[in-house]
Amino acid sequence: MIDFILQSLPSFLRCLDYWGERYQTAIVGAVALVGVWYSTRPAWKQLQLAQKERLAAKYRMNKALYDMFDPTVWFSFDGPKERWEADIDKAFIDECQDILAKKKSFLADLKARVEGSGADDDLRADALNTIDETMVRVRDADRVIVDAELGRIPKGNIHWHTVGEGIDMLGLPLFKKLQQKISDRQSSVVERIVRE
Repeated sequence: MIDFILQSLPSFLRCLDYWGERYQTAIVGAVALVGVWYSTRPAWKQLQLAQKERLAAKYRMNKALYDMFDPTVWFSFDGPKERWEADIDKAFIDECQDILAKKKSFLADLKARVEGSGADDDLRADALNTIDETMVRVRDADRVIVDAELGRIPKGNIHWHTVGEGIDMLGLPLFKKLQQKISDRQSSVVERIVRE
């Protein structure tokens, strides 16, 4: 058996030399591809893990944005007392102005927090638009209250009572609409995390 191996070894080496010279480039290329594939396997797994971590971070940031627009926070200010039949008195006007001042301060703080959040750019833009629209509603209500204080709105005017009774509702539909949009986005992020 050893004699056979020793006799066939020179012909095997000549054959190997012949095919090696002839297909040297192809062999080197194939070995290089196998080497690259083998060496990048851990990196590919790390890239997949990094993608999942990025999606999870996006989910957390979007969730934080969602929580910023929780309607219960918006209603944490006590609304004015109901005065459907009452005259527009100074105490009621002061109460409404105080609530609107708190809401303006809340919106300014909320805007700063949204701008600094790491949520998706389009969700952050929607949130800022929601804040701006709510601020417009608060300013409109403030104008009505000032008009009532100056006597430009007659006593018992339905517009005044609508504003006075609805101060705590200003912006609520906008907040809920934004929360729904964020919730929809969260669903797609979760689907991507699960898929990957």
